[in-house]
Formats: sequence, structure tokens, C-alpha cells
Amino acid sequence: MTGYGRGVADHGELRATVDVRAVNHRFLDLKLRGAQIGAALEDAIGARVRGAIERGAVVVAVNFARGTAPGGFRIDAEAADRAYRVLAELAARLALPGPDLALVVAQPGVVTTDDRLDDDGAAGSAAAAVLGALDAALAQLGEMRAAEGAALAAELRARLGELVAARDHIAALAGAVPQQLARRLLDRVKRLSEEVAVDEARLARRSRCTPTARTSPRSWSGSPATSIRPAR
Repeated sequence: MTGYGRGVADHGELRATVDVRAVNHRFLDLKLRGAQIGAALEDAIGARVRGAIERGAVVVAVNFARGTAPGGFRIDAEAADRAYRVLAELAARLALPGPDLALVVAQPGVVTTDDRLDDDGAAGSAAAAVLGALDAALAQLGEMRAAEGAALAAELRARLGELVAARDHIAALAGAVPQQLARRLLDRVKRLSEEVAVDEARLARRSRCTPTARTSPRSWSGSPATSIRPAR
């Protein structure tokens, strides 16, 4: 079943936001997105997800930021220098004015979000915050999946009730079919008997007929008995 959950948790100066999305899948397919995290934290996230979800395509997006960082981003000075030199050389070759600050900071890698972990203490704080947010997101996801399951079960029960009613109706109709067919057959025979004229005189003559030579027994001498035909 599908579902979505979001959790937010703070630990020290770090705030972690975890989004969990799940759709139907035959097996458990887990994908991690968002901030760069260590292998140990990835394993911990995978263990938490597998403990809460048996199957489904699950996407876990992890984002966290330092509470003291203004704006939640940082500028990579080395990347900015490299970008400026490359742009300046290109501008000189094309006889154009040099690059301005807006063009430099727009280059990939110059401005990054403040989600890197530089020491073990920050990594530990991030792990605690991420796992706390993940637990909250999984709980919300479970509630949504449970609500969806209850709605699906109610719909299936309603459909099953309709099928049972249709089955009973068909059974009632099927039970009356033999009587209806017999009644139609009797009506048809009655109409046919009314449409056919019966010659009562001829029927009476036929009833007085005696057996013919073909059907009468032979005499004791072996010659066939004389047949008696009706008078005309």
C-alpha cells in the first residue's frame, strides 16, 4: 500500500528532516536520497525501515542543517576561485567583460547546503537526529497505510456483499426455471392441440379395425389367416 510520512527531530545544533514515501512493490526496495551520510547511518536507516515495512518501494529522503548556520548554506571558497578563473579566461578569450559575483555563485558546487558532517561529534548528533526523525516519519507512514488498508477492506466487504446478493438472486431465478419451462411447454402443447383438427369419424373407424394378414397369426395348417378389412 502507498503512504507518506515526515518526521523532524533536533539534536544539539542539528535539525533533521526525514521524508518517507512508499508505493506497492512485491519486495522491499529501499532508496536513500538527500544529504550525504555515513555508511553506519545508512545501515541504521535500513534496519529501521525493514523493521517497520515488509515490502514496497520505499524512498527515504534525509535532510539536516545546523541551527546556527545563517540561511542553512555555505560557500565553498576554493570552488568559487576555480569557477572565477575559468569564467575569466573564457571572457578574455571572447573579449567580454569579466564574470560578476552572481555568475560565480551560480556555478555548481560554489554554494552548498550546510549538511556536511566534519567531525565525529557532529556525525553522532546527526545520527541521533536522523533516526529520531525517521521514527516519526515511519509512524506517520504506518498510520496512513493502516487507514488506507481499512478503507480498502471496507470497500472489499461492500463488493462481497453485492456479489452474495447477486448470487442469491441468481439462485432464486434458477430454481424457478424448471417450472417456467414446464408451464411454457404445456401452453405450447395446448395451443398445438387446439390448432389441429381431429376427424372423429375416421378415428372411430380406425379404432374398429382388426389385425391384417401381416399381423394376424398363422393357422395350424401353416396358411395365413384371411384378413378382415373394415367395411367402406
